[in-house]
Amino acid sequence: MTPPPVDAPYPFCEVCQEEYEAFRRMEKGGEPEAFWHTPQWAGTWRTWLAHMQANQEFRGSPAFLKLMEEHLD
Repeated sequence: MTPPPVDAPYPFCEVCQEEYEAFRRMEKGGEPEAFWHTPQWAGTWRTWLAHMQANQEFRGSPAFLKLMEEHLD
């Protein structure tokens, strides 16, 4: 895997990077580029990105760090 482009929040494989970029274009008002680029497809991307962001925030929280310290023994 290559490092993510500047606007990609996570490293993606080549195919996922292409899909992410298509999603971003569609979110900015672009037309769907494939028959499966439906509102549900875009909703899946939005939900997955929100899920990843929530996980990242939780992993950086004091509560999670305390949990990890308590279970390192």
